[in-house]
Amino acid sequence: MRNCCRLLILIALFLLPASLGMAQSNAAAQIVVQGKPAVTNQQVEVRFSLNDQQGFSPAELPPTSIKLSEPSTNLKLTTNAELSMTLAIIVNLSNGSDIDLIKDTLHAYFNGYYQPKDKVTFYILGPVANTAAITTVSDKDTATAFIDGLTHSPNVYSITPTLKAALTALQTADPAAPRQALYLGSFLNDPQEVNASSIFAGQHIPFNVVLVQRYRPQSVAEHRSLAAYGGGLFANNEAGSGVSLSPTPTAINTLKVLFDTLANSRNVFTLDYQSANQNLDKDRTINLTVTLTDGQQAAQSFSYQPAFQAPIVKIISPAPAPVRMPSYSGDRVVFDTAEQFITVAVTFPDGMKRGLKSLQLVATDSTTGRSRAPREIKSPPPDGSGNYSIPWTFDDFTTPGTVATVDLTITAVDVLDLSGSAKQQARLTVAALPPAPTLEPTATLVPTDVPANTSSFASSSVANNLMFSVLAAFVLALIVAVIFLILLLARSSRRQANYAHMAEIAAQQPVITAPVVSTAPVVATTSSPVPQGEAGAEEEVKLLGRLVTISGLDVNEVRITTPEFTIGRDPACQYVIDQPFISPRHCMIMLRKNTFFIRDLGAKNGTFVNGERLPKNRDIPVPIGSEINITMNISMELWDAKTVVKLTDRRTNATHHSTIIKTVQASDELVLKSVFGIKFAGEDESGVDDDYSPI
Repeated sequence: MRNCCRLLILIALFLLPASLGMAQSNAAAQIVVQGKPAVTNQQVEVRFSLNDQQGFSPAELPPTSIKLSEPSTNLKLTTNAELSMTLAIIVNLSNGSDIDLIKDTLHAYFNGYYQPKDKVTFYILGPVANTAAITTVSDKDTATAFIDGLTHSPNVYSITPTLKAALTALQTADPAAPRQALYLGSFLNDPQEVNASSIFAGQHIPFNVVLVQRYRPQSVAEHRSLAAYGGGLFANNEAGSGVSLSPTPTAINTLKVLFDTLANSRNVFTLDYQSANQNLDKDRTINLTVTLTDGQQAAQSFSYQPAFQAPIVKIISPAPAPVRMPSYSGDRVVFDTAEQFITVAVTFPDGMKRGLKSLQLVATDSTTGRSRAPREIKSPPPDGSGNYSIPWTFDDFTTPGTVATVDLTITAVDVLDLSGSAKQQARLTVAALPPAPTLEPTATLVPTDVPANTSSFASSSVANNLMFSVLAAFVLALIVAVIFLILLLARSSRRQANYAHMAEIAAQQPVITAPVVSTAPVVATTSSPVPQGEAGAEEEVKLLGRLVTISGLDVNEVRITTPEFTIGRDPACQYVIDQPFISPRHCMIMLRKNTFFIRDLGAKNGTFVNGERLPKNRDIPVPIGSEINITMNISMELWDAKTVVKLTDRRTNATHHSTIIKTVQASDELVLKSVFGIKFAGEDESGVDDDYSPI
């Protein structure tokens, strides 16, 4: 009767679907991240272990099975068996077991698969009925001695309580380490316990079964089902076919396959990749998905902090060598150049493109070590090439005739507050000033304070020194006065000779008489009122002076109406002479405190006063009645607004002085005076050089 029941159970087991044990588990494949991800120059390294839904780990993974939630390049995947295992070995030594085969099987495992860091616990069903003897071994030698000491038991056992105890212990172990259960036995005392292993299903703790037997074919189906219910593997070491005893017990055939699969649970997969993520967050959470060969997928997230690197700044513009050119503007010295732009390229070695928070330039005089206030631009925009520019302002270098070496330091701060700098040395030249108009020096006596007498000797010494200083100053002043008088006499003699020559020429020419009146010409008044528009126009345009044409122009008179009256070919000038020999801005006539000045504005063909060419960009005083030549083709006379000049017969400059009418008292005489440094045509002995400076 008992044999019939056993046979019925065996038939039922064979009719069970092959996936009966798997159906018990609704667990999914899982990833366990091992440690904290490492990041070096945006190269991310993630170590993880992987279990399928039964709890087994693949021997290898191809890189194509990896999917990340961030863009990446250069993905590499390596495998290394480095995890320690927590293993529960359950040995059923019920009466009638093939204990010699069981020992050989255990020796084969410890000879080839045990690792020193493994935690192995034996559950032996032997000495005590229905109660397992629990022993934990710490090394291979202890395990070998323990296995050799196993003996037959006179009892037969139920495995259910022992399986529950083993599962409870495994559940408390570290889940980051692989956990496995290994059952060895020759038969089941109670065939109904084939499903006792189902408590392991879904726990990611496979219950693996090795049947060790001789001549018990009916036990194969029972133990295969026991493994299937527990979600583990099955191996049949029938009559020692799974162990090679020479020279030491070694697993072969299906037993080796089972032990190799257990060993794969130690695998740690190392994923290396270059992140191409442009996100600037300082903490990133990435999803990792692994697809197994049977289509199962495991997913797990991990976090890391990107290794942002400071920007690299490179100055790409040539080393600056500006030259400041000083010049006179009235009584002030002005410069033509005040700043120069410096261009830099900013790159990011971490590959994370980002903008700049600020760009700063510091200029330091290498001679004095003095730095002016930094020039800073907030959120500077890049140009079309992605580069940045910042102006170097050097308006504080104002000493003519000097050369300075300046160290330029440009610092870029990106939006992550990381900064980089670059340096460049510049050479700044401030040119020398051109000669300025100066008055002839006159000697000035400066009184010297005499200290109070402290003794008779000191009083005598001080008196002697004072007398010597006074005499020296007096002699110096006398010498200067003599030289000044000599120059005055020489110029006066030359001027008198000129006047005599002019009078001689005037005597040889017919004199055209001109009426002399005591008042300026007045327009006859009538009873008709003057229109208000015309009166307003006369009030708006004020006559400051006039240029009377001698030769070269069709008009008889040019009216000077502004304190700075510009003559040239440019339509913007106050008076336009549209001739090719006239420069666009030829000259300027200026009225300052009732004195006329003339300035040559760099005219190519020159400006002349009384036959002498003027230096460029120099304000020269001009007396009333002087002859002004705009080039040598146009001649005019300069008169103030109060003098009335007869506008006819102005083509000879030798007799025109007789036509002048003064609008003051009749007894006034018009005297044409020369100014030192301005020569008449008859005195033009040499050309005007750049060092010419009238007194």
